[in-house]
Amino acid sequence: MSLRHSGLSIAHVADEVRARLGRDGNELDICWVRVAGDRNAFAEGLRAALGDLPVIVLIVRTVRFDNGNDLMNDFVKLVEGNQEECKRQLSGVPSGWSRISFVLLARTPFRTDQSSSPALMPTWFPELGGQEKLVYIEDLEFRARVELNDPEVDLPGVHQKLWEFEEALLGRLTHVFAHDYSRVAALHSRIRKGREAKDADGFARLLEQFRQARDEVGNTTGFRPSIAEGDHLVARLADLWRKTIPERLLEPAKDLAGALALGDESQLRWKQGRFELLPGDSTKLPLVSVFEPYFGVLAGNSGFPFPSHRFARGILATMGVAHQLLNVSAHTDRYGPVPAAMALACGAELRAALGATEDLLRLLPPIGAAARAGVPRALPLTTSRPATLAPAPPTSVPASQPARVPAAVPGAVGRPVPGPGPRPVLRPQAKP
Repeated sequence: MSLRHSGLSIAHVADEVRARLGRDGNELDICWVRVAGDRNAFAEGLRAALGDLPVIVLIVRTVRFDNGNDLMNDFVKLVEGNQEECKRQLSGVPSGWSRISFVLLARTPFRTDQSSSPALMPTWFPELGGQEKLVYIEDLEFRARVELNDPEVDLPGVHQKLWEFEEALLGRLTHVFAHDYSRVAALHSRIRKGREAKDADGFARLLEQFRQARDEVGNTTGFRPSIAEGDHLVARLADLWRKTIPERLLEPAKDLAGALALGDESQLRWKQGRFELLPGDSTKLPLVSVFEPYFGVLAGNSGFPFPSHRFARGILATMGVAHQLLNVSAHTDRYGPVPAAMALACGAELRAALGATEDLLRLLPPIGAAARAGVPRALPLTTSRPATLAPAPPTSVPASQPARVPAAVPGAVGRPVPGPGPRPVLRPQAKP
């Protein structure tokens, strides 16, 4: 299992260990903690946080812990190999303790099923020396619970990424719409509300409404679009996901793919933490792989034959999950704590998915005249972005003239460069 987040913080582990020491049970407790960074620094910080509590923190280096029948013997080997370190840590613990906890710091999660095979504790170990012990090792990452708004989940980062993703979506839709309203008409019909106009002028006004609402967001790390108000494009897409049953997602996904001008022949592939425009088989948006069973989308890709449709479905799913997560995190008093692994993974997956998809949307090649002028269809991804991106071609530019795009990011289309006066309302160009 690959975990994108960095794991539990020192504070999380310290809180969980204190709680475990306060419970009735075996006099010996063994916890496993995955640490992605400097384990020596983590160990020192954890010892400092726990003070004089009966806790020994050891780093797992050579002992493998990969045989379920031999886990207690592996634990005893680890203790034997760290005899002086154990004695040093116990020297600061008041005598008379009735329960001691070992915290084992490793590079990977604990994956081994443990059998009922006890082992003899080292004879030199205080209180427990020479005794046969059987203790089940527990991975705190899957036992500890946190609130969804815990700082380690980094929801402000999700809010920020969602705000930036809104800009990338608006930029791409504006670019496509400026060339041909028919490409976006089907999506327009799905996301418009109430008495909003159905024609091209109505879509132009809707894009301007989305752009104005986005520009009015004061705190981007608190960006929380409302489905009820529908002032933001990402909220409209989340609502589309929410009200569509899984068996009928193909048509909305096709409409979104068409509006973004992905093209059914496009091959969108997730590789090493990034999306790439490459030929070959595609995979799903990472977050969809995590949540599909819970949404009932069990048929895999069989109903979505084209990569562009699967990619668009991933965008819809990510919008729905982001909206649900941000709503629940704003009302933690109603829901209570959740498993830390789930909360941390949700935050990390959303930030990664939104960031990578935003990169790809910005790097999609332009359509129309610019595409015919020889802009390559497959472009390498880059994390560098200019402060402002060029707008879609204005309606006054002849169709034969290539669209302006910034040299730093070929083919990118995004937020117009700010200027004095009101923004002009964009309308689609006539077909050449």
